Amino acid sequence: MNENQNRFSKKEYILLGILLFAIVLRIYYLFVTIDQPVWWDEAEYLSAAKHWASQVPYDFNPQRPILLSVLEAVIFMLGGGEGILRFILGTLPSIGIVLFTYLLGKEMYNKNIGLMASFLMSSFWLLLFNTTRLHVEALLLFFTILSIYALWKGFFILNNKYKVAAGLFLGLSFLTKFTSILLIAVCFLFLLVTKRTKLFKDKHAWLSLLLFVITILPYFIWSKIKFGSFFVFLTGSREVTALLTNSDVGRTFGWYVLNFIPQFTLTLLLIAFFVGIYTLKELVLGFDLFLKNQGLKRVYADFFNVIFIVANFLFFIFIQRSAEDRWLLPIAISLFLLIALGLQYVHQILVKFKVPKIAATIFILLVMGAATYAHISRADQIIDEKKESYLQVKQAALWLKENTKEDDVIITASAPQTTYYSERKTIGYGPQEDIEEIIKNVKPKYLTYSLFERHPEWVLPFLESNQSKFIPIQAFFLDQEQKQLALVIYEIKY
Repeated sequence: MNENQNRFSKKEYILLGILLFAIVLRIYYLFVTIDQPVWWDEAEYLSAAKHWASQVPYDFNPQRPILLSVLEAVIFMLGGGEGILRFILGTLPSIGIVLFTYLLGKEMYNKNIGLMASFLMSSFWLLLFNTTRLHVEALLLFFTILSIYALWKGFFILNNKYKVAAGLFLGLSFLTKFTSILLIAVCFLFLLVTKRTKLFKDKHAWLSLLLFVITILPYFIWSKIKFGSFFVFLTGSREVTALLTNSDVGRTFGWYVLNFIPQFTLTLLLIAFFVGIYTLKELVLGFDLFLKNQGLKRVYADFFNVIFIVANFLFFIFIQRSAEDRWLLPIAISLFLLIALGLQYVHQILVKFKVPKIAATIFILLVMGAATYAHISRADQIIDEKKESYLQVKQAALWLKENTKEDDVIITASAPQTTYYSERKTIGYGPQEDIEEIIKNVKPKYLTYSLFERHPEWVLPFLESNQSKFIPIQAFFLDQEQKQLALVIYEIKY
């Protein structure tokens, strides 16, 4: 075996070690959180899945994309439970993200960048946390990195099969979360700038577009049949509605979103990120060649990663004007690639100043090790803090399942979670007159009042003034001493 083959073999063994590390971490967190209560967002997807799989009464929220619920419904119909869902739709995609971070880094830059980025991604606290949740985020990040990888392999390594596959993965990303329109826009802009008129003459690019349309078309047809509109998902978002109606005038820009960069990286990797930004000088210095369509692979890669990060921040700061950290999770791909570039640059500088190469390598490994420890500690903390949140909602819903008939109706402010666990029809709180009319005509069996979710102000006085009609029958507490009341189930007497 020659020297090049030995070097390649060593890097492959390192990759296998990273993947094994990622698998062990994720399997550990899977077992730690396998029975944790689901949150509102998770329950909306799960309740829709149970509706399709077993006719559980539930009205689909048009703001939610459809793919996750469809996959969950298929697993339910095949006899899988929540543990299987968490493994297939959370753990496996999260492992895939680590693998494709390496593959993308290798293709865009080099194997060392791929290895460093994938190792850091393996312990990224926000990914680990969302891997334990049945949100769309882990699945979205997986389809996002598949899309970028297929685009790069197709249009810059010139593999036509990957060109076509990019359309499929972009379509799946869109069906996972509608903010993937940012990814689609960035990919189109990137190809338009780098390929220019050649893009429109490439038949495989057109086939990619066709596959994208075929992938998302069933959703739009279903949306038209179900809600009467092809674009109902736009009106499901208050921010997009405000933008379309110009009713967001006066709302402050979401500058705080910029704080997510230090939150994502934590201290050590934030420094490496800024060093990585410094290495982008090649993009600036070589921009004249870039404009002449003579850019090197490194410059093209830098350009993509920069515009992907910038596009996300522009959207959430100036259009959405609000965000949760998980909404910007896709930028972790470009973020960790830039961090790896920073670490590589530091290594090169150390060697340049006569530091032995082995000592420079050990220093970089120590930095990554310390960063990994910080990220796992952060993941441990937040996963442990959140793993029993909404536990009382789950307990109450399971009690309701055991103490109701299939056609009984429940009034609750935690409608998605209660539907998912109780498998009964739920009605959320609205105006008092509407609830009174529902009680009169529908005759719901139970009503819940809790510390969770926001209840209309009229609810508690209404219950207190009708104590003969609403009888507290079961209570759930925040503490074992049962001093902090969390949720009360009322039986409705007729």
